[in-house]
Amino acid sequence: MGRATLQQERSRATRQAIIDAAEKLWSARGFDAVSVDEICQEARVAKGTFYFYFPRKEHLLVILRYDRLTPREGEFETLLASALSTAEICSALVIDIGKRASAMDKALVTRAVEESLRRHREVGKLEGGDRYLRTFFRPIFERGQMRGEVDPSWDANVLAGTLGWAVLQAIFGWAQDHKPARDLSRRLQERVQLITAGAATPRRLDLVVKSRGRRSAA
Repeated sequence: MGRATLQQERSRATRQAIIDAAEKLWSARGFDAVSVDEICQEARVAKGTFYFYFPRKEHLLVILRYDRLTPREGEFETLLASALSTAEICSALVIDIGKRASAMDKALVTRAVEESLRRHREVGKLEGGDRYLRTFFRPIFERGQMRGEVDPSWDANVLAGTLGWAVLQAIFGWAQDHKPARDLSRRLQERVQLITAGAATPRRLDLVVKSRGRRSAA
């Protein structure tokens, strides 16, 4: 391993240590009750190191949300390379996102989503701050268009952004309502079904309707 690669690995490890320390403290005591100094002590880093990676505590919170909820690269690539349909891939992704969201403190999830909406432009400029959900959904819809499952007249970026915001809204509402994990899964699946059905080509939509009709009859 070269020196540059080793330095990059150490930098990623330090950054991740700060994220993990912050989540531990915030989950136990709440976002506002924990100072940057305390996060640095927990992560065993200097205060200057913290601000090298995160200009504000709120930026770290948004990055935490990205880190915990966005799909893992390897799993995502495997889904894209599979024979699953557009709707099935979207469903698999949101189920995974829902499981990870349900493992987080609900108050922290609520605050993280609020800060994401407030500071997404600022955080997008940081390393790791470009992991918007739409960047994962867009290639799925583009793949769907190539496979004839998604109407080519749709802008894949619009579809991806719509589903991304719908997922975020579902998570936010679930966290505020203090509902069980199964309720979050239901909310996410409803949004996937609505958006993928609306994006489907007329022929594909007709096949989906007929298939559902056969299952109902059975």
